[in-house]
Amino acid sequence: MNFSKQLEEVNKNRRSIGKTEVKMTNRHIEMLQILRDAPEHSAVKYNSKYFQNLFKVANITILRIAQDLRELNLIETKHQQYVLKEGFDEWDELFDKDAKNQIALIAGIKGLLQQYKGTPLFDNIEKLFYLIEPKIAKSSGLISSARIAVPPQMEFNINLNNWEKILKAMEQNQKIKARYTAPYKDSEIQRTLWPYQVLLDNGTVYLFARDEKKNRDLLYDLNKLEGITITNEEFELPEDFDFTKRCKGGRLGAFSSDKVVKYKIEVTGYASYWIKDHKWADDQTFEDVDDEDVIISFSSCQFAKVMKLVLSLGSSAKPLAPKSFVDKWKKEVTAMFKSISE
Repeated sequence: MNFSKQLEEVNKNRRSIGKTEVKMTNRHIEMLQILRDAPEHSAVKYNSKYFQNLFKVANITILRIAQDLRELNLIETKHQQYVLKEGFDEWDELFDKDAKNQIALIAGIKGLLQQYKGTPLFDNIEKLFYLIEPKIAKSSGLISSARIAVPPQMEFNINLNNWEKILKAMEQNQKIKARYTAPYKDSEIQRTLWPYQVLLDNGTVYLFARDEKKNRDLLYDLNKLEGITITNEEFELPEDFDFTKRCKGGRLGAFSSDKVVKYKIEVTGYASYWIKDHKWADDQTFEDVDDEDVIISFSSCQFAKVMKLVLSLGSSAKPLAPKSFVDKWKKEVTAMFKSISE
């Protein structure tokens, strides 16, 4: 059956089932994205056979997808291959002012997720934009021109095989077995874990899970898990599995312990204005010492993260309480000074 007869067969089937509305899928979006870059690969013929081999589906499936995109006025056929429809490159032809402003604002969300670029999370968010408004998949100009943006951030390096296995186990609430080497330790230990949640925090992906042997809920660097196997044994997901419920009001990222501590830190200079502009804990309070100094007090069970915050402020931050934290800070600063002296 030649191309025109196959196309007529698709249209005939559509009429017979009374199809009136195009339902976009990831395949539709992928075809648009590929055709968007087609001019850079003039030697390639982007016909139904090409996409059939690429997507590994039946040719009739490709013809249906192509017909959907024609009905949306996004593609056309020239010289027996698919090309993007001409005459729809200007955003003024596609959206009115309000619609463009709304899309530009939503695009800011993509900017907030820029540090997750290359992860399945980012890819899914990007496809969601395209599924909501297919014309954007043809040209991302409107999204890339967003006036609300985030400066370049560090990107995550994710073991995709681990990511996929963990997500699969979480979907069925199934236990996993894996080997894990804890930070600063050489010993690798076999663990049986109940995967609760995946956390993305400042360039690292963590698995929040129950460790059967330790009988505790702990964080594991996803990339450091080796030989993950999904067992047939299910676990019961606790009602308070969400990591945010374990931070006891702290807002400093992926670290938690059972011990809640009241911190008091004196901050000086420009940092005193900066620290007031952020919420570090639900119960934080500020006490002005003078025009340039402020004391922040708050509760947290995130010891390591509080230390990281204080050290990041350098000489502008001085912890006052608790004593154990002050002593640890002094020890760290002394070690840094010793390293410089050497």
